[in-house]
Amino acid sequence: MRRSRKTVLPGHLRRTAGWPPVGMLVLAACAVLVGGCSVGPKYRTPTAAVPAAYKEIGDWKTAQPNDQNFDGNWWEIFQDSRLNDLEQQVNVSNQNLKIALAQYQQARAVLRYNRADYYPTITADPTATRERFSNHRPPANKTFNGVTFNDFTVPLDLSYQVNAFGRVSRNVEFYREQAQVSAGDLAVINLTMHATLAIDYFAARALDAEEKLLQDNVVQYQQALQLNEDLYDGVSLPR
Repeated sequence: MRRSRKTVLPGHLRRTAGWPPVGMLVLAACAVLVGGCSVGPKYRTPTAAVPAAYKEIGDWKTAQPNDQNFDGNWWEIFQDSRLNDLEQQVNVSNQNLKIALAQYQQARAVLRYNRADYYPTITADPTATRERFSNHRPPANKTFNGVTFNDFTVPLDLSYQVNAFGRVSRNVEFYREQAQVSAGDLAVINLTMHATLAIDYFAARALDAEEKLLQDNVVQYQQALQLNEDLYDGVSLPR
């Protein structure tokens, strides 16, 4: 039969070998929470070295963006009623443009949803009930039998999310940038669809003009042949 041996540690060793004090646990937990809730620094575009001048000289011309002229119905500058009608149909029937518009509207809705976190939220769920006790409900009670009463309940719930460590503002900033990206995609697709239609339309017009020119050439050759036949009709050529 074995006897278990119990080792008794001195007092100062027993204090250090046990669990740490409660204060140390609280400090450690606070450090973890603060580290998890901390927000990184605001993003800044990195700087890059830009040369004072480019190697291109002479006829090189600096680009001059003029995007504002492509807002609205820019194709009307061609003064072509047929083209105007076709361009209006793009806004109604083009599926790519509809998808881009739906994505832009969704991005704006998500931005408004997250922006609402700046303000408190109040919810209410009012209810109204009407009950009547029967005259013949056992046990007989003159106080409640045959009595009709109404019950109205209007509960209110108020909640507010504190913008601690910039959580709400960073979410709003993120979704605002997403909405701007979606707006840019919509503008690019809109311009691309309308420009493609205009290019195809003028290409078709050019082919129609070329076809008419060829038909006119055929008619002129036929007329020249007829003139030659009439001129030399009945004339015997020397052999």
